[in-house]
Amino acid sequence: MDKKPMITQLSNTRTSNYLALKNYILNNEEFQWSWLAETTPDREENGYDNFGFYVHSFLDRPDIINGCYSRIASPIIVDAHNVVIEILIANNISPKVIYRMSANCVHPTLTGKYSVPHVDHEFPHKNLLIYLTDPQGGETVVEDEKYLGKEDDVIMWEEGMHYHRPPSAGRRIVLITTFL
Repeated sequence: MDKKPMITQLSNTRTSNYLALKNYILNNEEFQWSWLAETTPDREENGYDNFGFYVHSFLDRPDIINGCYSRIASPIIVDAHNVVIEILIANNISPKVIYRMSANCVHPTLTGKYSVPHVDHEFPHKNLLIYLTDPQGGETVVEDEKYLGKEDDVIMWEEGMHYHRPPSAGRRIVLITTFL
């Protein structure tokens, strides 16, 4: 029996909302990035690199610290939300709830090793990943399935173990959303 693919490529309609948000994230000096020293805090695994990256959180993940619910973390949450909803609806997907949304920026590392494998939440969810830049060799891996995206690609997967490789050059900037 053939194994069902973990990663599904979705259509990106590249609406004016999408292009405006992408331009704002990539080209606006006022777009605020925060530095996180590790990809997956408090997790180490041999053969992987827990490298740092920049993040802009639109919607913080639900956890005990946030009172077990998501928290708005960006003044442009509505813009990011509208882009994600447009893409999902264009692909005949109707989300019930969005748990987390952020833009992540990874630079090349000395080792070029994959990030530490992880799942985003310990409850049912789907992951949506929008490539805002060409990842320059920074593929995404879900379980044992690899996906080397290109700028403006959109992929989705169920809550499987996943990780990624940093780019070989430039910046790997993605918009990640978790939802049900």
